[in-house]
Amino acid sequence: MEKNIYQSLFENLSFGIAIIDNSNQIIESNDLFNLYFKYNPSTKPLKLDSLHSNFKSVSIASFEQITKLTSIDKKVLSVQTKPFNGNLWLIEVVDISLQEREHEDIYFRANYDQLTNLPNRDLFNDRCKQALSAAHRHKEDLALFFIDVDDFKSINDTYGHDAGDSILLESANRLSASVRESDTVSRWAGDEFSILLPKIGAKENINQLLNRISENFAKPQQVQDFNISVSLSIGVSLAPQMGTNFNNLMRFADRAMYEAKESNGFCYKYYSE
Repeated sequence: MEKNIYQSLFENLSFGIAIIDNSNQIIESNDLFNLYFKYNPSTKPLKLDSLHSNFKSVSIASFEQITKLTSIDKKVLSVQTKPFNGNLWLIEVVDISLQEREHEDIYFRANYDQLTNLPNRDLFNDRCKQALSAAHRHKEDLALFFIDVDDFKSINDTYGHDAGDSILLESANRLSASVRESDTVSRWAGDEFSILLPKIGAKENINQLLNRISENFAKPQQVQDFNISVSLSIGVSLAPQMGTNFNNLMRFADRAMYEAKESNGFCYKYYSE
């Protein structure tokens, strides 16, 4: 009777559990554990390291260092190991997928723009400061773009805010398509974007990228039943030529952008004293 009670408790725990010996052999496991690892105990008993790549070539005493892994069906599992009855071990497995999704959602909302899914200003600032530190250590060149969508208020007033949002989203996509994987495109605020270009090298590389942006914006954007031509004003600052202080570099790029806005159509300017 007592054995049946313990077996029932073992099977009905709210987490997966298995008993493992020192050779990693699975002695006993409950249904949740079997489900998480697609393990069928009615077949030949397996060793723990055959269930997941994270367990391979790891001694049982080291499992306590493994806190998270992803199951075959993409569940995020928390794993904890405890000594049990002398020469045995308990492996406790908890599904933390929901908590992980919630954490990811909180992180995304805090660091990414909700319309364009681009990094927001805070995340852009962090990346820039890290890139500036790396550029200083390795004596590399870096460029910052500050970008404004020309006459965006007129677009909003003429075609409505939904059209304005479509313009911003498509502009974000075209900017992202223009840069390298190592670059960061950010929605700075409203109709303003910024781009971080680490390890940019020669000025000719920057001009090539600016020309690529110009080409990608040459085609009008189709919004509702309208074809809307969108141009950009871009200000450029360079490190270390113009300093290595992030706030100063963004201010320089902002000033250069306002100089660019004095021209009609797509235009870029490098900051100059």
